Amino acid sequence: MAVKKNFNEKYYRVQLFLGYDENGVRKYKNFYGTGKKDAELKRDEYKRLLSSGLSDKNPTLTNSLHEWLFEVIKPSGIKDSTFARYYDHYNAIKSTSMAFMRVADIQAMTIQKILNEMAEKNSYNFVLLIRKFLNRHFTYLVGTNMIMRNPMQGVQLPQKARETRTVSDFTYDPYTKAEKQLILLYMEQNHPVYWVVTSLLFKIGAREGEILGLRENDLLEDSIRIDSSLAWVKVIKPDGTYHYEYQNDSTKNKSSEREVFIDNEVHDLLKKARTLKNISKLKMGAAFTNSDLVFVNPTGSPIDANSYRKYLKKVQKELGLKIKTVHCIRHTFVTEMYEKGVDEMTVQEIIGHTKGSNITRDVYTHLRQENKKERMLKAIR
Repeated sequence: MAVKKNFNEKYYRVQLFLGYDENGVRKYKNFYGTGKKDAELKRDEYKRLLSSGLSDKNPTLTNSLHEWLFEVIKPSGIKDSTFARYYDHYNAIKSTSMAFMRVADIQAMTIQKILNEMAEKNSYNFVLLIRKFLNRHFTYLVGTNMIMRNPMQGVQLPQKARETRTVSDFTYDPYTKAEKQLILLYMEQNHPVYWVVTSLLFKIGAREGEILGLRENDLLEDSIRIDSSLAWVKVIKPDGTYHYEYQNDSTKNKSSEREVFIDNEVHDLLKKARTLKNISKLKMGAAFTNSDLVFVNPTGSPIDANSYRKYLKKVQKELGLKIKTVHCIRHTFVTEMYEKGVDEMTVQEIIGHTKGSNITRDVYTHLRQENKKERMLKAIR
């Protein structure tokens, strides 16, 4: 609010944020009054007209999405990594023919045609996420009385997109015991820090970001507390500019927050990690970046997950092994738990899967099928 003078008379001005123009510049509407209350009454009446849909200044879809993302979604506490995915959806919609249509004018058939076009060039998951994104936004607009009806009602996932979906996204490719031993031996001799990281991944079945994000206060007397995950995150500003930074985000879901009990072997690995960190600190001196992270690179900065993945791939190439991903280490852990007779629910708790997780169940089901013949023969002997 501002107090202004027109010649010798004072008047009050208040502003209302309306959204963004085609160039991403913030737009405001001014309201003037003889006093503070008078100006605010005029502003509030205009907001009432907007919310009731009676104003002809209903926003374009682009402006509506942009304002919703930065004034509603981002302040809600959403993770920057998730917000960056939402912003990608927003940019995809900006390139469509309905981008500058008024939200009140958008019909189900308009959206259906856009999704049909997207399905010709994009994956099933992409089209599915765009559909969910739009539905969430239009649901919000209905809830705030900006529009009377959600145009997503009746919009179908295109047949073309459904056809690109695989029958099952589950792929099972654990490391063999021989592969595991070769990889760990190579890393121990050539990259001790990555050796400790990889050993822990095999030992407790955690996600790589959960291990790389471990802090000193996460290491308890006989357990490890896992409640965050290190990520290289794109942080986006309202004007579209962005930068990347390391963030210790919350875990994938509530079930991923857990306490994992550890044995002497894991204790020894964590001691080794502290020793390696102290060696780097002595070498770098004042140039070392101090932090409470358990795992750091030689300068003290966080370990980049992409660098770790590339190194894992390089090791497998040099050893002449089949190239497998870091996620296959989790499958290896689950496989070893199955072979030890550990029940599914306990495994889910250890690795941070939700109760009844399809992933854990898929691995167990796959292993049961592999052993079906052996178990049947054993039963009839």
